[in-house]
Amino acid sequence: MFDSTVSRNSVAVLVLLTGCAGSAAAARPLDDATSAAVYSDPALLSALLAQQQSAVHALTVEYDVTTYQNNDAAILGWRVQWGPAGFVIEAQRAGSGGLRADGSRRVWDAAAKAARIIRFDPTDGLGEVQTTSDPDKLNIGELVPEYSFLIGMLRTRTLATGGAPSNDVATLLTRPNVSILPGPVECEGYSCFIIEQRRDNGSPLISIAVAPSLGGAVVRSETYLAGGSLASRWIAESFWQPDPGTIALPLSGVSKMFDADGSVSIERRLDVKTSADGSPKLFVGVGPDVSQFAVPEGFLVLDLDTGDEYIASSRSVFPRVAWALASCSAVVGVVALRRRRSGLRLS
Repeated sequence: MFDSTVSRNSVAVLVLLTGCAGSAAAARPLDDATSAAVYSDPALLSALLAQQQSAVHALTVEYDVTTYQNNDAAILGWRVQWGPAGFVIEAQRAGSGGLRADGSRRVWDAAAKAARIIRFDPTDGLGEVQTTSDPDKLNIGELVPEYSFLIGMLRTRTLATGGAPSNDVATLLTRPNVSILPGPVECEGYSCFIIEQRRDNGSPLISIAVAPSLGGAVVRSETYLAGGSLASRWIAESFWQPDPGTIALPLSGVSKMFDADGSVSIERRLDVKTSADGSPKLFVGVGPDVSQFAVPEGFLVLDLDTGDEYIASSRSVFPRVAWALASCSAVVGVVALRRRRSGLRLS
């Protein structure tokens, strides 16, 4: 791992090369000579990618994922938002009429240090909530959106756990046994440099291709099993670049999971949704609204820290016993919720 002195010097050199001292929005495209120098030096490239990614400190994106497995295809819509306040990951089933009709919301509220999984019941739009101050209890950081792998930024995991995953491209370069292969080489139609991490025994672990012409965007990423065979591959097929020199963001891509014998076990296709005017539903600098972190009124809440169960109200939260004593109609509501709860799956 690089020490702080090397990192500071790398950033200083990077400023001299690119003319950018802060926001990636001020970046300018690198000429071929500068690009070759930066993309061949792990410390310089790490500094550049960190700078470029800083422009995506907040993001909102909506997309569909089509999963192909066992000769079947299933489509699931996603809305992913992250920012300094936390993140929201929403799943919407195709044709359901929206999240409140049938879907789920996974939340990390950074200010409250609260992790929640909110499930909406398709029968009446109500549902259940699991909440905790410990993100590990809900594995809230482990469900990484497909788009995060495609873009090479695992921000949701970092926000929830505080750690930097090894296959987050900006931090990969600071890890042991990482090198930049001689390049550039052509990859998926782009001139790319390949970042590779190997295990202590020399077998491959992670391989990521980044394209200078796309502001350092990830074009392809691969992970490998301990025996050296390919475990997964993500390929970005098309991009949107907000401004010249800034990091491009994928609009479509495919991923494949492989068995040990090399056969494809699961294949997924990702396509960013478009608005009525044809523009992508991809908004840089726009994170989640804090209102999305709240527990919806009328939902049954299970607090995993205390074991308490209660019904959420707009004015307050009522323990189940107190709520049941309030009125006969409330008792009926709680019984209905209890019955419905047994049919829901919080995963």
